[in-house]
Amino acid sequence: MKTYRFILLVLLLLSGVGCSESEEAVLPDTAVTPHIITAANLDHIVPLYRLGNGVLTQIALSPADGRLAVGTTIGVYIYEEITAVPLDFYPTDEPVEEIAISPDGRILALLTRPSNTVQFWNLADHSLLHTVSGATSGQSSLRFAGDGSTVVLNTGDGALVIDAADSAEIARLNLPAAGQLFDLTFSPDDARIAGAVLQGQAGSIQIWDSADGQAAQTLEPPIKMQLTLGKFAPDGTLYGAVGWDPFADKSEQLVIWDTAVPEPGQILEAPAGIFGRAWAFAPNSHLVAAGLMDGSIALWSRDGGDPVRLLQEEPLSLPTAVTFTPDGGRLIVGRVNGRIEIWQVADGTLVHEIAPQSDAIVQLLPRFDAAGMVAATEDGQIILLDENGAMAGPLLTRYARGAVESLAFVPDAPQLVTGSINGYVNFWDLTTQQSITDLANHAGAVQSIAFNPAKNVLVTAVGEWLSPQTFDDTIRLWQWPEDKLIQQFGGEKENVNGCSAFRASVAYSPDGRFLANGSHNFTAEVRDAASGQVVQTLDDHRGTVYGLAFSPDSRYLATASEDGFVRVWRTDTFEQVAKLMNGIDGITAVAFSPDGRFLASGTLLGTIDLWDATKWELLRSLKGEKNRFSSLAFSPDGSLLAAGVNQGQIQLWATESLSPVKQLDGTQGLVEALAFNADGTLLAAGSSDGTIQLWGMAQ
Repeated sequence: MKTYRFILLVLLLLSGVGCSESEEAVLPDTAVTPHIITAANLDHIVPLYRLGNGVLTQIALSPADGRLAVGTTIGVYIYEEITAVPLDFYPTDEPVEEIAISPDGRILALLTRPSNTVQFWNLADHSLLHTVSGATSGQSSLRFAGDGSTVVLNTGDGALVIDAADSAEIARLNLPAAGQLFDLTFSPDDARIAGAVLQGQAGSIQIWDSADGQAAQTLEPPIKMQLTLGKFAPDGTLYGAVGWDPFADKSEQLVIWDTAVPEPGQILEAPAGIFGRAWAFAPNSHLVAAGLMDGSIALWSRDGGDPVRLLQEEPLSLPTAVTFTPDGGRLIVGRVNGRIEIWQVADGTLVHEIAPQSDAIVQLLPRFDAAGMVAATEDGQIILLDENGAMAGPLLTRYARGAVESLAFVPDAPQLVTGSINGYVNFWDLTTQQSITDLANHAGAVQSIAFNPAKNVLVTAVGEWLSPQTFDDTIRLWQWPEDKLIQQFGGEKENVNGCSAFRASVAYSPDGRFLANGSHNFTAEVRDAASGQVVQTLDDHRGTVYGLAFSPDSRYLATASEDGFVRVWRTDTFEQVAKLMNGIDGITAVAFSPDGRFLASGTLLGTIDLWDATKWELLRSLKGEKNRFSSLAFSPDGSLLAAGVNQGQIQLWATESLSPVKQLDGTQGLVEALAFNADGTLLAAGSSDGTIQLWGMAQ
């Protein structure tokens, strides 16, 4: 999926599609029906509510009182850590990249992207203290000093030390020529600030005086290395950083410096390279622990040399987080498979093992009362461990597991079902606005969902990139509302010749007879909906089939392809009756109007085409502004065509004139999926921020 988005981004950047001016929309002369979304009453459409709390990005604990801050794609949530009682919410207009709470627990600082703006909030009265622009996201840009009075911000070309209360500049940290700065951190006594500096392919650790910003010391690695992920030992006498040789095919290594000695650092010897961020100093600064690429955990003394101990427990899984308990007696390890281990440091025995969670552990934080840990997983769970390492139950499980890739309203029920990039399918109760159940055994992104009301069957389709030119597409059929898996097919690891960005697609015919799905070998398959058997393979495509749509009377099937054509097929003979092209853009979405008169298609580079679905002729074409139209949906009365675009908006057009009548803004991320409910009272949009926004008429 990441590769798919990268290809789309490259194409968008290379394109030169302009935006043609459109005439003001002429609305149809029809009576306004209360509560129904039509072209005649769009002045009354409003955002009603949002489902989901966004995608988890980072957690932080207040050292003063243990309040838990949870950063997401839509803002920061504050909880009372012991009871998990929600205390407050700080909404943002864009995703939160980093969060920090001042050591005294008074100030919340948050960094958002892509504007790279830092906001400072008073946690006592929820007031915004000030904002600072110019920080650099993705490079550890936000750090409080130990006394909470100052903050250091990475600005890309250097760093600023500012007063936490009023953002007044205290000092400016300058870089060597053409240097890049990573991983800023204060020394334990707040007197120094250290950061990894990269100049070309050579890296070093620069240390500044935090009071005046003057360069105080440079720590050189023993060989030419790139350095990152740096931190001071708790007593300030050691500094460590992850490094690697850019000219050698070697894994990452851990380098340690004695900050009082002007000598190159030493590389800690290990049987395997270390794995990313999984390393830590012990509270007494006498031990260093790091997760290794072979799955073991190495412990070194502060003097370096060979590890004093290797911790191993079968089956091995790559470590993603390593931290000591505040007393230094135990080491807590989180792994890629979601397992959490607690080791006795003195003798290397495994004290506790928590069964694997559903996804990798990405953060482990000691609780402020030294009585356990808080763990965050890649799929959005936050877990509380007690002082014995036992599960105290999921602390929070409401965070999204990733972008919402697909959605559909449940027929004859006030419910919505959504599919996520991380393989989850969630059912939402629109009355309570809560998730009521999920289907969690999909291996890849659930990119398409459809219902067969005639048989009470839900179909989900997965698109997963396994390796270059190798994909996995799996289709599952579920009996609903029992959520019982009744059939599965596909899943072949097909080798594709040529370059293709696959996106899974499925559609049921309105009469319930057929199920159509796209495949990686540039075909669309039509299956008997009852048996799942393929009755016809449609193989004229020269690219991936991105979208599928049956006509309302089930007589026709339209397939939208990466090769730039919309093909229309009869469902009685499977004869191709039309091959529609307007330009050279890949077709990413296709939809029939409810009365069957029109067929709409959206392209990779921002064109909406409206076709006569009786003569298969182009009626109108609307050029966009380099927008990928991820989804198209007609309102139930046919007067509106809605399109989700890759800039995070929903565009609404009057169908007859294909003239813009409304733009809806309400998601922090890209609009990935779009649907009206059956009676036209709701419009739902799934977003890359992990939430679903619902629109309707103002009451």
